[in-house]
Amino acid sequence: MDAIRRFAEDPALVDRPMADWDASGLLRLMWETWNDVFRHILDFTERSLVSELRTWRNK
Repeated sequence: MDAIRRFAEDPALVDRPMADWDASGLLRLMWETWNDVFRHILDFTERSLVSELRTWRNK
Protein backbone atom coordinates (compact mmCIF):
# COMPACT_ATOMS: atom_id res chain seq x y z
CA MET A 1 0.00 0.00 0.00
CA ASP A 2 2.91 2.39 0.59
CA ALA A 3 3.93 2.10 -3.06
CA ILE A 4 0.41 2.84 -4.20
CA ARG A 5 0.26 5.91 -1.95
CA ARG A 6 3.48 7.21 -3.55
CA PHE A 7 1.94 6.97 -6.99
CA ALA A 8 -1.30 8.55 -5.83
CA GLU A 9 0.70 11.75 -5.22
CA ASP A 10 1.72 11.91 -8.89
CA PRO A 11 0.02 14.97 -10.46
CA ALA A 12 -1.20 12.87 -13.41
CA LEU A 13 -2.83 10.38 -11.06
CA VAL A 14 -3.91 12.46 -8.08
CA ASP A 15 -7.63 12.43 -7.26
CA ARG A 16 -8.19 9.51 -9.64
CA PRO A 17 -9.09 6.02 -8.47
CA MET A 18 -6.64 3.33 -9.56
CA ALA A 19 -9.30 1.90 -11.89
CA ASP A 20 -9.05 5.15 -13.90
CA TRP A 21 -5.24 5.25 -14.18
CA ASP A 22 -3.90 5.13 -17.73
CA ALA A 23 -1.52 2.43 -18.97
CA SER A 24 1.52 4.58 -18.23
CA GLY A 25 0.69 4.87 -14.54
CA LEU A 26 -0.13 1.18 -14.20
CA LEU A 27 3.04 0.07 -15.99
CA ARG A 28 5.13 2.38 -13.85
CA LEU A 29 3.50 0.99 -10.71
CA MET A 30 4.24 -2.57 -11.86
CA TRP A 31 7.86 -1.75 -12.70
CA GLU A 32 8.68 0.12 -9.51
CA THR A 33 6.93 -2.30 -7.15
CA TRP A 34 7.96 -5.51 -8.92
CA ASN A 35 10.04 -7.00 -6.11
CA ASP A 36 7.46 -6.27 -3.42
CA VAL A 37 4.31 -7.17 -5.32
CA PHE A 38 4.81 -9.14 -8.52
CA ARG A 39 7.99 -11.22 -8.35
CA HIS A 40 6.27 -14.04 -6.47
CA ILE A 41 3.54 -14.49 -9.07
CA LEU A 42 5.22 -13.38 -12.31
CA ASP A 43 8.66 -14.20 -13.67
CA PHE A 44 11.37 -12.45 -15.67
CA THR A 45 9.48 -12.87 -18.95
CA GLU A 46 6.57 -10.78 -17.71
CA ARG A 47 8.93 -8.17 -16.27
CA SER A 48 10.61 -7.92 -19.67
CA LEU A 49 7.21 -7.39 -21.30
CA VAL A 50 6.42 -4.59 -18.86
CA SER A 51 9.76 -3.00 -19.73
CA GLU A 52 9.08 -3.28 -23.46
CA LEU A 53 5.61 -1.79 -23.11
CA ARG A 54 7.01 1.14 -21.12
CA THR A 55 9.68 1.72 -23.78
CA TRP A 56 7.13 1.76 -26.61
CA ARG A 57 4.79 3.99 -24.65
CA ASN A 58 7.60 6.49 -24.02
CA LYS A 59 8.55 6.58 -27.70
